[in-house]
Amino acid sequence: TYMVLGLPVVNPDLGLRVKKVLHVSLVIALYMVVEAILDYIVLTQDGEVQQTLCYQDPNQVQPTSSSTSTGPATILLGLMTSLTLPACGYFGAKNNNSQLMFCFSACNMFNFVLFALT
Repeated sequence: TYMVLGLPVVNPDLGLRVKKVLHVSLVIALYMVVEAILDYIVLTQDGEVQQTLCYQDPNQVQPTSSSTSTGPATILLGLMTSLTLPACGYFGAKNNNSQLMFCFSACNMFNFVLFALT
């Protein structure tokens, strides 16, 4: 039995794949957390800018917020749903679960295709 990042692995070839999946999952999770933090920073800065504009010209009509506005709760919910993909990769590699690994691989391939198209 081999140890790969604290996980016992029977086959050394499988251990290499498990290590790759865990690294990719970690990178995706870190990216999602950083993106959520940056979204929150932009949200707070935009809110401060709108408030100062409102105080400078009280007669100016401010646009009403739409139902799709981004707030802290929306950012947190988006982060939680975004972290499900790296969680699939982590738990699929940890538990040697082929269904979770398929979900992780298929979703990453889908994201890659969408990224390439845009």
